[in-house]
Amino acid sequence: MRQIVRHSSLFVILSLAFSLSVPPAYAGTDSSSSSSSSGGVEVSLNSDKEASGGYVLGTDPNPGFYIGLFGGGGASNNDPITQKGTAFITSPLGPLVVNARGNADSHSAGMGGVHIGYEWRGWELGNPGSGWGILPALEFEGFYLGTTQTGTLNNPTPRVQEHRFFDSFSLDTGVVLANAVFTLQTPSRFRPYIGVGLGAALVSVSGADSLQESPPEPGINHFNSNPTAIGGNLAAQLKVGAHYEFTSHWSAFVEYRLLFINNTSYFFGSTVYPGIHAPTSPWKVGFGDMFFNLGVAGVDYRF
Repeated sequence: MRQIVRHSSLFVILSLAFSLSVPPAYAGTDSSSSSSSSGGVEVSLNSDKEASGGYVLGTDPNPGFYIGLFGGGGASNNDPITQKGTAFITSPLGPLVVNARGNADSHSAGMGGVHIGYEWRGWELGNPGSGWGILPALEFEGFYLGTTQTGTLNNPTPRVQEHRFFDSFSLDTGVVLANAVFTLQTPSRFRPYIGVGLGAALVSVSGADSLQESPPEPGINHFNSNPTAIGGNLAAQLKVGAHYEFTSHWSAFVEYRLLFINNTSYFFGSTVYPGIHAPTSPWKVGFGDMFFNLGVAGVDYRF
């Protein structure tokens, strides 16, 4: 009789130990709930899955397509500006060649856009079922970026003691990028990520103004016959951020972006003030490499 009791006790202990060793993610595969013997209170082992339609937030990768909206702002770094042209002044020395150079001031910038991507299941980290992993994604995005450029430019020449311009431009930029994104899967609702992108930028310049400060020529815009131009070049970015999952479909994210736009060139109209200012050639303006530090926030929907 004692041996039967001992064997029965051992069987109960082993059964209890085995049930405690099974992870919750697997414990719910056969049964979605268990009842507590103390008070008859029912405790769900799959409450997260029941609340989110079979998806455990922060533990089960949910690969597939997603789409998102985002917006933000930041500031531009200083970049070189050049202005080249010729003033056909009446002088024994002939026309005055202008090759003015300077640096842009830092200005605020605003942006907004949309992206669409596909995320793969990726690679699991640590023990199976740990909830850690790396999820790669390919993402395409387009956004608008609005800012201004201003700068003081000097034209070194022996013909005048000082030849200085103050230039200003309004910039409306469209950027398209293909991004490679790597997300760190965690057991929580937070998922940090890092991404790099490559694409192109189309920059539309309007309201260009070039005022000669020294010798002073008040009221004369050297681009007055055509103050608009378009240029474009390569664009690239680095972004670092984090997602917060609300449901299996919806999440929000915040990120920092460093956006790079390669040097661009623009052609503006000649200076036309008959009887007031000497005629000039059309003006060529160059912006050096532009960098933008941007803070961005948005929402994603996963299909």
